[in-house]
Amino acid sequence: VDGVLHVRLPAVEFDAPEWRLREVYATSEGESRLELFRVTGARFVDDGALVLANSGTSELVYLDRAGRLERRFGRAGSGPGEFRGMSTLDVDRSGNLTVYDPRELRLTRLTPAGDVVETIRLSSEDAVVDLLPLSELVDGRILAVFGAVRSFRLSGESRDTVPLVLIDPALIDPAGAR
Repeated sequence: VDGVLHVRLPAVEFDAPEWRLREVYATSEGESRLELFRVTGARFVDDGALVLANSGTSELVYLDRAGRLERRFGRAGSGPGEFRGMSTLDVDRSGNLTVYDPRELRLTRLTPAGDVVETIRLSSEDAVVDLLPLSELVDGRILAVFGAVRSFRLSGESRDTVPLVLIDPALIDPAGAR
């Protein structure tokens, strides 16, 4: 119609699972003075605590099994243990936390107490795509995807592409990523 291609898709019918919400943790701002702001990751750790990447406040928050604030660490900045952003949070095979800061282009590994073990720059500062670490493999390599990479065609069609990459920290030049 009027030079516009219209596509009609048939209705898809399937039995959707029924979801039920159950509160796992709750915080009381008056009791813990905890403000959750732009939480970008959450992981349960071995002792049953829940760790949150509270990106809006640039800190990691530990809630004990009962949901009470146990500790928090990190702050805004560019130094060790400081974050300008947090896009992923994971727990490695040794129980350390790994946090990726896309604005600093680095992965920071911290002990559960908040001490910095190491920082690894995963991209050069002039990177044109976002890197999103997904997981650390047993051999120490990091599985990641490039995010927000788009290809546009003359026809106006666009699609996201998701290249999957393996990063070997042993091969990264400390002066800048290779």
